Amino acid sequence: MKKVIFLLVLVILLAGCVKSFPDINGAWEVNATVEGRVLNFNMGITAEAYNFEAASTIGLIRNGRLSKGGDINFQLELDGKTYTFYGQVSSSMSGFVRLGVAGDIVGYWNAETRPTS
Repeated sequence: MKKVIFLLVLVILLAGCVKSFPDINGAWEVNATVEGRVLNFNMGITAEAYNFEAASTIGLIRNGRLSKGGDINFQLELDGKTYTFYGQVSSSMSGFVRLGVAGDIVGYWNAETRPTS
């Protein structure tokens, strides 16, 4: 009987630890400072589990990734360079920008959901 109770308590505790992915689907306004340049753009995200697709009003967004813990990263190809945005998602997004994937940190960014009219 003690084993059954222990297993039941363990299952309940583990069930409470299961996280789902943050909901990032929709329109976002992104503000970034990259290599001394101010970038303001909109992006529309369609997320499926760990990966997401995004369309941007500037450049090309590729390789969108998301974790259940709220970590996010994506690449923005703009003017012949690739910038990788790393950050955290809560009700908004924020983080830093690297040149390439693992290059120097060249800026910071944040994003808010864009109201739909």
